[in-house]
Amino acid sequence: MDKTTNLSKVLLERFRRRSLAHFYLLSHENENFLNEWMQDFLISVLCQEGRDYTSAKRVLEQGHSDILWLKPKEDSYKVENEDFDPLFSAMAHRPLQLPWRFIVVEKPHLIGDVYANKLLKTLEEPNDACTIIFLHSTSKPLMKTVESRAIKLRLPSSGKKFDNNQIKSENLSEYLMQWSLAYPEFYENGLELPKNTYELASELSTMCRGKGHLVEENLMSGILAWASEHVDSASKLAAALDSCNHARLSRAVNNSSAERFATLLHTLTA
Repeated sequence: MDKTTNLSKVLLERFRRRSLAHFYLLSHENENFLNEWMQDFLISVLCQEGRDYTSAKRVLEQGHSDILWLKPKEDSYKVENEDFDPLFSAMAHRPLQLPWRFIVVEKPHLIGDVYANKLLKTLEEPNDACTIIFLHSTSKPLMKTVESRAIKLRLPSSGKKFDNNQIKSENLSEYLMQWSLAYPEFYENGLELPKNTYELASELSTMCRGKGHLVEENLMSGILAWASEHVDSASKLAAALDSCNHARLSRAVNNSSAERFATLLHTLTA
């Protein structure tokens, strides 16, 4: 399977522009593919510093001061094993060689309550020049308090082909309906299936009303998760990421979540 995806191109461009988000949840059903994809992306990052592919791969394998890759020492992440101490230590300092630090966490579903609570502040207020990436390759759920803070991105499934000539909003509606059902603590009712993006934006806004920004963030993540698998266009996926970032920043001057959702949905369905 080709691991050079639109998503890797978009994220690499974000790295060049120093505009990566601070916390991503990257998922795929195949753990080996997911890890290899992440390694290839980091090699591409190192190549931006003037290395060739072979040299960058060797540096990654030997260890780089600004790239931290965590995996549990046992069957779960444990405080007594100090599994996340390297993460907390890395977050206390700025990058040494790269302009950006990357922290990759395997098997995040093995994070228990104690570590999840310790991680929340780090995930909410990370170092300015650092991106944390959780690699999720199982149907086992993550801690909801952690998952809801991530920008969720999914690598296209093996062998799936998508038609980028026309993206149907109904497909996205169905996806978001299932997304909302997975978070009963956030959403009281499932989505209807409106016929156009403006109706869908209005419905999403209604679901968020009076429930705080985390609910809106969660639905935005759902839209991005759908887009990363169904949008076969690097420029359109990049536009969706930009639109999400704009929606977050515009809250201070625009309290209409319907307008924020409408702008994002229009980006995907135009």
